[in-house]
Amino acid sequence: MPLSYNLVELNEILETILGPEAQTLIESINEQPGARRSAFMFLPSDDDAHLSPDYVARLIGRTSNEYAKACRLAGLARAQYKIAYAAYKQKFRTSLGAGRNAGEREGKAAEAAQAEFEHMTLMESIVELCESIESSARIASESARRMLLGADQYVKADARVDRFAAPIDEKDFTPY
Repeated sequence: MPLSYNLVELNEILETILGPEAQTLIESINEQPGARRSAFMFLPSDDDAHLSPDYVARLIGRTSNEYAKACRLAGLARAQYKIAYAAYKQKFRTSLGAGRNAGEREGKAAEAAQAEFEHMTLMESIVELCESIESSARIASESARRMLLGADQYVKADARVDRFAAPIDEKDFTPY
């Protein structure tokens, strides 16, 4: 079944979808890193050597969810930027009116499309913010997966020690 929307209606629908998402993005960026709703997570440091595999698995789940949210927000921000770019180009091209030379016509068109240019620039900066969040979330997710390997190695090493280490007896400490 073909869509019965024209391009203007589709643009308005996209704006109604993307607007609240941009608000969500701004709120998550403003949260303190490590807070519950923050887009940024802190991973345990090197001092936390003996993390249980269960804890690391939960950490993998959280970082993967944050990465998925970051990818979604970055995609939505890119879509909103494309809409803003198209609006700017449309306004700029339609404003190329009368003038004695190309510079004068472009100057008038740039002046007429100033608001669209500012909106496009703002959306471009939001895209860059989203992409930085996306890349940091990807790194956190990959690091959490690596931590699972380390936690698994610690569990195996502890099991090996328990299995192969001889029990300590009092005779071991008596001289010959």
